[in-house]
Amino acid sequence: MKKIILLIVIIVFFIGGIYISDHVKKWLGKDTGTITYVKVPEIKEVIKYKTVKVPVKEVVTYEKEKVVEKLKLPDWIIKDENKQVITTGEIKSYRGKTDVVTVLDTKTGESEMIAKQRPLPFIGIDATLSAYLEMKVMGSDYAQPIRMGLQLDTVRIKGNTVIYVKAETGMAKRAIVNDYRPYGAVYAGIRHEIGLLK
Repeated sequence: MKKIILLIVIIVFFIGGIYISDHVKKWLGKDTGTITYVKVPEIKEVIKYKTVKVPVKEVVTYEKEKVVEKLKLPDWIIKDENKQVITTGEIKSYRGKTDVVTVLDTKTGESEMIAKQRPLPFIGIDATLSAYLEMKVMGSDYAQPIRMGLQLDTVRIKGNTVIYVKAETGMAKRAIVNDYRPYGAVYAGIRHEIGLLK
Protein backbone atom coordinates (compact mmCIF):
# COMPACT_ATOMS: atom_id res chain seq x y z
CA MET A 1 0.00 0.00 0.00
CA LYS A 2 2.84 2.36 0.87
CA LYS A 3 4.45 1.73 -2.53
CA ILE A 4 1.21 2.58 -4.32
CA ILE A 5 0.85 5.82 -2.35
CA LEU A 6 4.48 6.70 -3.06
CA LEU A 7 3.99 6.00 -6.76
CA ILE A 8 0.92 8.29 -6.84
CA VAL A 9 2.88 11.03 -5.06
CA ILE A 10 5.76 10.69 -7.54
CA ILE A 11 3.41 10.90 -10.52
CA VAL A 12 1.70 13.98 -9.05
CA PHE A 13 5.08 15.64 -8.49
CA PHE A 14 6.09 14.74 -12.05
CA ILE A 15 2.99 16.32 -13.56
CA GLY A 16 3.53 19.35 -11.34
CA GLY A 17 7.14 19.51 -12.51
CA ILE A 18 6.06 19.60 -16.13
CA TYR A 19 3.61 22.40 -15.34
CA ILE A 20 6.28 24.38 -13.48
CA SER A 21 8.95 23.84 -16.15
CA ASP A 22 6.58 24.98 -18.89
CA HIS A 23 5.77 28.21 -17.03
CA VAL A 24 9.44 28.81 -16.20
CA LYS A 25 10.26 28.51 -19.91
CA LYS A 26 7.59 31.08 -20.71
CA TRP A 27 8.91 33.34 -17.95
CA LEU A 28 12.41 33.04 -19.42
CA GLY A 29 11.06 33.87 -22.87
CA LYS A 30 11.66 30.38 -24.22
CA ASP A 31 9.42 29.00 -26.94
CA THR A 32 7.56 26.01 -25.54
CA GLY A 33 5.95 25.13 -28.84
CA THR A 34 3.06 26.68 -30.68
CA ILE A 35 -0.13 25.01 -31.90
CA THR A 36 -1.18 27.75 -34.29
CA TYR A 37 0.36 29.75 -37.11
CA VAL A 38 2.18 32.94 -36.17
CA LYS A 39 3.86 35.62 -38.23
CA VAL A 40 7.58 34.90 -38.33
CA PRO A 41 9.87 37.82 -37.43
CA GLU A 42 12.07 38.98 -40.29
CA ILE A 43 15.83 38.57 -40.27
CA LYS A 44 17.23 41.55 -38.39
CA GLU A 45 20.12 42.09 -40.80
CA VAL A 46 17.71 42.38 -43.73
CA ILE A 47 14.90 44.63 -42.47
CA LYS A 48 17.24 47.64 -42.47
CA TYR A 49 17.44 47.50 -46.28
CA LYS A 50 15.03 49.42 -48.50
CA THR A 51 12.20 47.57 -50.22
CA VAL A 52 11.60 47.98 -53.95
CA LYS A 53 8.65 47.16 -56.18
CA VAL A 54 9.26 44.71 -59.01
CA PRO A 55 6.70 44.26 -61.81
CA VAL A 56 5.23 40.76 -61.95
CA LYS A 57 2.58 39.77 -64.52
CA GLU A 58 1.27 36.80 -62.58
CA VAL A 59 2.15 34.67 -59.57
CA VAL A 60 1.80 30.91 -59.30
CA THR A 61 -0.11 29.92 -56.15
CA TYR A 62 -1.55 26.78 -54.64
CA GLU A 63 -5.29 26.17 -54.64
CA LYS A 64 -6.10 28.21 -51.57
CA GLU A 65 -9.24 26.33 -50.55
CA LYS A 66 -7.45 22.98 -50.46
CA VAL A 67 -4.38 24.32 -48.67
CA VAL A 68 -6.54 26.08 -46.07
CA GLU A 69 -8.44 22.86 -45.39
CA LYS A 70 -5.30 20.71 -45.21
CA LEU A 71 -3.10 23.03 -43.13
CA LYS A 72 -5.83 24.71 -41.06
CA LEU A 73 -4.58 28.20 -41.84
CA PRO A 74 -5.68 31.13 -39.63
CA ASP A 75 -8.73 33.28 -40.39
CA TRP A 76 -6.70 36.36 -41.32
CA ILE A 77 -5.47 34.43 -44.37
CA ILE A 78 -8.73 32.65 -45.14
CA LYS A 79 -10.89 35.79 -45.16
CA ASP A 80 -8.53 37.95 -47.22
CA GLU A 81 -8.91 37.15 -50.93
CA ASN A 82 -5.74 39.09 -51.69
CA LYS A 83 -3.60 36.71 -49.62
CA GLN A 84 -2.53 33.60 -51.49
CA VAL A 85 -0.30 30.66 -50.60
CA ILE A 86 2.77 30.72 -52.87
CA THR A 87 5.07 28.25 -51.10
CA THR A 88 5.25 25.99 -48.06
CA GLY A 89 8.02 24.13 -46.27
CA GLU A 90 9.01 21.96 -43.33
CA ILE A 91 11.97 22.83 -41.13
CA LYS A 92 13.53 20.30 -38.75
CA SER A 93 13.86 21.14 -35.09
CA TYR A 94 17.11 22.89 -34.20
CA ARG A 95 18.47 24.45 -31.00
CA GLY A 96 19.62 27.56 -32.79
CA LYS A 97 17.94 29.91 -35.24
CA THR A 98 17.13 29.10 -38.85
CA ASP A 99 17.06 31.79 -41.55
CA VAL A 100 14.22 31.34 -44.05
CA VAL A 101 13.96 33.16 -47.39
CA THR A 102 11.19 32.97 -50.00
CA VAL A 103 12.41 33.60 -53.55
CA LEU A 104 10.06 34.65 -56.37
CA ASP A 105 10.92 34.17 -60.04
CA THR A 106 9.36 37.25 -61.66
CA LYS A 107 9.52 35.63 -65.11
CA THR A 108 7.66 32.42 -64.31
CA GLY A 109 5.75 33.64 -61.27
CA GLU A 110 6.94 30.60 -59.30
CA SER A 111 8.43 30.81 -55.81
CA GLU A 112 10.55 28.62 -53.60
CA MET A 113 11.67 28.64 -49.99
CA ILE A 114 15.26 28.18 -48.86
CA ALA A 115 16.53 27.84 -45.29
CA LYS A 116 19.88 27.80 -43.50
CA GLN A 117 20.66 27.00 -39.88
CA ARG A 118 22.74 29.55 -38.02
CA PRO A 119 25.77 28.06 -36.24
CA LEU A 120 25.42 27.84 -32.48
CA PRO A 121 27.70 30.14 -30.46
CA PHE A 122 30.74 28.55 -28.81
CA ILE A 123 29.33 29.25 -25.34
CA GLY A 124 25.75 30.27 -24.63
CA ILE A 125 23.28 30.37 -21.76
CA ASP A 126 20.67 27.69 -22.30
CA ALA A 127 18.24 27.96 -19.40
CA THR A 128 16.13 24.94 -20.34
CA LEU A 129 14.18 23.32 -17.51
CA SER A 130 12.81 19.84 -18.09
CA ALA A 131 10.91 17.30 -16.00
CA TYR A 132 11.39 13.56 -16.34
CA LEU A 133 9.91 10.31 -15.04
CA GLU A 134 11.80 7.04 -15.50
CA MET A 135 10.64 3.52 -14.66
CA LYS A 136 12.86 0.43 -14.81
CA VAL A 137 11.74 -2.05 -17.47
CA MET A 138 14.54 -4.59 -16.98
CA GLY A 139 17.93 -4.80 -15.33
CA SER A 140 19.60 -5.43 -11.98
CA ASP A 141 17.55 -5.91 -8.81
CA TYR A 142 19.48 -2.99 -7.37
CA ALA A 143 18.49 -0.64 -10.17
CA GLN A 144 16.17 2.17 -9.16
CA PRO A 145 12.66 1.13 -10.26
CA ILE A 146 11.17 4.62 -10.30
CA ARG A 147 12.75 8.04 -10.33
CA MET A 148 11.61 11.52 -11.30
CA GLY A 149 13.06 15.00 -11.15
CA LEU A 150 13.76 18.37 -12.69
CA GLN A 151 16.83 19.14 -14.78
CA LEU A 152 18.17 22.57 -15.64
CA ASP A 153 20.59 22.94 -18.56
CA THR A 154 22.42 26.13 -17.74
CA VAL A 155 25.39 26.54 -20.07
CA ARG A 156 25.84 25.12 -23.56
CA ILE A 157 29.38 24.81 -24.91
CA LYS A 158 29.93 24.47 -28.66
CA GLY A 159 26.35 23.38 -29.20
CA ASN A 160 26.59 19.78 -27.97
CA THR A 161 28.13 19.94 -24.50
CA VAL A 162 25.86 20.96 -21.64
CA ILE A 163 26.57 21.83 -18.02
CA TYR A 164 23.52 20.79 -16.03
CA VAL A 165 22.07 20.60 -12.54
CA LYS A 166 19.30 18.18 -11.64
CA ALA A 167 17.39 17.17 -8.53
CA GLU A 168 15.50 13.92 -8.41
CA THR A 169 13.56 11.66 -6.09
CA GLY A 170 12.19 8.15 -6.36
CA MET A 171 12.61 4.65 -4.97
CA ALA A 172 15.87 2.74 -4.51
CA LYS A 173 16.62 -0.74 -3.23
CA ARG A 174 18.70 -0.90 -0.09
CA ALA A 175 21.71 -3.18 -0.30
CA ILE A 176 21.27 -4.86 3.10
CA VAL A 177 17.51 -5.00 3.52
CA ASN A 178 15.54 -6.48 0.63
CA ASP A 179 13.08 -3.65 0.14
CA TYR A 180 12.72 -0.24 -1.49
CA ARG A 181 12.81 3.13 0.18
CA PRO A 182 12.32 6.67 -1.13
CA TYR A 183 15.43 8.68 -1.83
CA GLY A 184 16.43 12.12 -3.02
CA ALA A 185 19.55 13.41 -4.75
CA VAL A 186 21.03 16.48 -6.41
CA TYR A 187 23.49 16.11 -9.29
CA ALA A 188 25.68 18.45 -11.31
CA GLY A 189 27.69 17.45 -14.33
CA ILE A 190 28.57 17.77 -17.99
CA ARG A 191 26.70 15.98 -20.77
CA HIS A 192 27.90 15.67 -24.38
CA GLU A 193 25.24 14.97 -26.99
CA ILE A 194 26.51 12.77 -29.80
CA GLY A 195 23.43 13.14 -32.00
CA LEU A 196 23.52 9.82 -33.85
CA LEU A 197 19.86 9.96 -34.84
CA LYS A 198 18.92 12.81 -37.17
